[in-house]
Amino acid sequence: GKPVSRSFVYMTYNAVIQFVQESDDFEKCSLSQDGIVASREGNAPADIVVVIGESHSKYHSSLYGYPLPTNPLLEQTDGLFIFDDVISSVNATSLSFRNFMSLSSLDQNRGWYEAPLFPAVFKKAGFCVNFYSNQFVYDPAMDTYDASCGFFNHPAMQDKLFNHKNTVKYQYDGELIDAYASVRDKIEKDSNLVIFNLSGQHVQASERYPSNWNRFNESDYAQRLDLTSEQKSYVAHYDNATLYNDYVISRIISLYADRDAVIIYFPDHGDEVHDFRNHIGRSHDYESGGYKAVHCQLDIPFLIYLSPMAQNEHPELLRKIASSVHRPFMTDDLP
Repeated sequence: GKPVSRSFVYMTYNAVIQFVQESDDFEKCSLSQDGIVASREGNAPADIVVVIGESHSKYHSSLYGYPLPTNPLLEQTDGLFIFDDVISSVNATSLSFRNFMSLSSLDQNRGWYEAPLFPAVFKKAGFCVNFYSNQFVYDPAMDTYDASCGFFNHPAMQDKLFNHKNTVKYQYDGELIDAYASVRDKIEKDSNLVIFNLSGQHVQASERYPSNWNRFNESDYAQRLDLTSEQKSYVAHYDNATLYNDYVISRIISLYADRDAVIIYFPDHGDEVHDFRNHIGRSHDYESGGYKAVHCQLDIPFLIYLSPMAQNEHPELLRKIASSVHRPFMTDDLP
């Protein structure tokens, strides 16, 4: 027979327990957004843009020394600060979102759901908060179970967090950004918090970029004698998706380059891409892969862009960002 922990009954029991627990957590989180008192003080950028990638390995980014040119546009971007010691709190999308949206930190003795989420604070402070996601789109028929990943779309919560959201997903992230660009003049105000959630390099990587971004192929990995032809092909797809992601981030930067804006980019977590073993994606236990798997799955790119106007208007912010690029950081402290 199967071990108890692998049995159907046990797995079903675990799923029910998780469902009940998450339902309770979401209700508590919704209540934590009530009664927020927030105001805007001082001289902050008018546009704060948070771009959340997906499954972006730091070790496949030429910004961090990867030998193939996967970030050609960002490498040429003035005003971009590259942070080199940043990790995700967890290698799972939903859990990562909970940790970095909540004002609670993992080193505090309280749950993520016991604190306000930062979009709700910005909204209370008078910012227009816009959320465009290519992963989680609200469905009127959504129940708590459906919301376990896109918990911020839960009916009890979303109106406390956002002013405007997209209603459809797109095949490619660039189309999501184009859709936002087409309506931004109608929805943005004097002060904006704009959050983009990309599909990034999520498996299958071959589905994440248009065919005209098919730059890399198997021949680029001829030195990888440890990989089969099929494995080289997957790495090529992943690197093409990373190249396309470079374009998408650059496209977002272009939307705010002439504004008083700061843009923060980071992915929810990293990924393995046949880096040191025959494995793609993430693993639920780090034991088999050891420290190498931990690094691939949790070490992430973290970038901050300051527009020329923002650099002129906020010299102290510029100084703080520039002096912090080597400081260790975990994204649960994003707020």
